[in-house]
Amino acid sequence: RDAHLVTLDKLREANEKQEYTCHHTGQVVAGEVMPYNEVLAPIHGTRALVGVMVRTTQIKHLLLAMGVRDHIALLLPHLGPLPIVLHDPERGTRPFPFSSQLQLVQKCLA
Repeated sequence: RDAHLVTLDKLREANEKQEYTCHHTGQVVAGEVMPYNEVLAPIHGTRALVGVMVRTTQIKHLLLAMGVRDHIALLLPHLGPLPIVLHDPERGTRPFPFSSQLQLVQKCLA
């Protein structure tokens, strides 16, 4: 995992260009932001945990964010239900409401 770390500047550049190298295949992926990236910041305790962010509108990433949110709720129930925030490069950052999550699950089960 450490071998795949990049600087914040490289992360920004890759997402602005919408081009990155997939660490699994070594192939260049163009036309989308990195679906997996994280910025580590010094945070102590769980008070700073305020939501789950998903960086694409791909169904698999939306479902993953929902699963992560639910897993956090099991591990840290005192936080209450965390919102999911969607960052769509075309439409900006916005909440991913529960009604939309329910529609997504229904669509996947149909």
